[in-house]
Amino acid sequence: MSAKLWEAFENGNLSLFEKLLNECANKGQVLQSGPNPIPCQAAAKGLAEFLRVALDTDPWSCTLLDSCDRSPLMLSALNGHANVVALVLEKKPPSCSAKALLHQLDIHKMNALHLAVLGGCDAAVELLLAAGDGAGAEMGEQGGLLPLHLACSK
Repeated sequence: MSAKLWEAFENGNLSLFEKLLNECANKGQVLQSGPNPIPCQAAAKGLAEFLRVALDTDPWSCTLLDSCDRSPLMLSALNGHANVVALVLEKKPPSCSAKALLHQLDIHKMNALHLAVLGGCDAAVELLLAAGDGAGAEMGEQGGLLPLHLACSK
């Protein structure tokens, strides 16, 4: 089932992807499989509808990490997909705060706000600052740079 689901995702077949995911006995496990889970790849590529299906199936898939420890929120911010940033913030589980998502760090000690700045997506930066009430803005990356430092260097 997992291979067919991946194939539907890679071929951009949303209806088949949704059908196969709904037929899975352990949906969460299927979404988590591999070093770069489907929700992470969908976020990185800006495939909002695929990510919406995944998050509707398992809202906690917003916390999955890829091989660089980047969540769907981080990947969508880095790649300039403000609509996907908004989707992740909307669909996250109620018990998972936006601040918690903004405090997640990748292997370079960067959070979603750092990555949105690096990606040059002002709309994503604004969404993240508003959702987290400024959370993450105070966090330095591996070299100690704050998101504001990165923004000023662009």
